[in-house]
Amino acid sequence: MPQPCPYCNASDASRVRFTPWGGVIGPRILSLVKCTDCGKHFNGRSGTRVEKAIRLYTTVSLALLALLVALIIRTYAGDHSTHAPSHQNVAQLTAPALRAALHARYA
Repeated sequence: MPQPCPYCNASDASRVRFTPWGGVIGPRILSLVKCTDCGKHFNGRSGTRVEKAIRLYTTVSLALLALLVALIIRTYAGDHSTHAPSHQNVAQLTAPALRAALHARYA
């Protein structure tokens, strides 16, 4: 049974299963419930307001997302010209030179 609402002191609340800011995980982490009288959200275990916790959750989530994107960019960015010859280099090679380059590479 959730704690009474910190806004209107009503005792009837329903569990929140999804939010735009936390998906299905955020409400479970914060024990989020919604008051059926006033419609505001609060922590069902402690009966406290959740505005600060939502801001902290969102900030940490965005920081982790930024770190993940930076890691992906760092991993896949760089000079890939050493892996395969560019189209210009292939076009400039003559047939015998191309055969020799392929033979040297895959022999």
